[in-house]
Amino acid sequence: GDIPEAEQKSVYVGGVSSAGAHGIISTEPAYPPFLWVHAKNVAAGMGAAHADIAKEALVDWDPEYIFIDVATIEIDNNGAIGELKSDPALTGLSAAKNGNVYGVLPYNFYNINYETVLADAYFIGKTLYPERFEDVDPAQKADEIFAFFIGKPNFGDLNGQYSDLGFTQISV
Repeated sequence: GDIPEAEQKSVYVGGVSSAGAHGIISTEPAYPPFLWVHAKNVAAGMGAAHADIAKEALVDWDPEYIFIDVATIEIDNNGAIGELKSDPALTGLSAAKNGNVYGVLPYNFYNINYETVLADAYFIGKTLYPERFEDVDPAQKADEIFAFFIGKPNFGDLNGQYSDLGFTQISV
């Protein structure tokens, strides 16, 4: 069922890939997994397509949870992850201080990989609302989805390309 607005978690996705890896200010205002699991995307309203936000906006929004597109590690200093660890403006974010930074798999490098969008949504749902996803193992669900779309389970191989940071809590 729907999650009442008062219970929806505030969230941000950063380091979103778009024709390559990007840093923390790269986001997707209409990020489908957030819509599907009824999370409040703090960047909603910035348009539907990929957007770069002002770092100050992220500080003002101060989301409860930050999800990082793990392709960001392809940038120097681990991209968005390095920024959250070392940028004084970002280290004070609630999500960083409370251990609520998590990795999601990239799905829109040049084309949209719909199977990964779905897999990310299950992981995000399990992270934000564990009681509603208690019967879901996100990695196992990802393999089921990959098997359906591409004919074989692929979570381990794909995640391995990003130091196995997908579907994990990232310490910053």
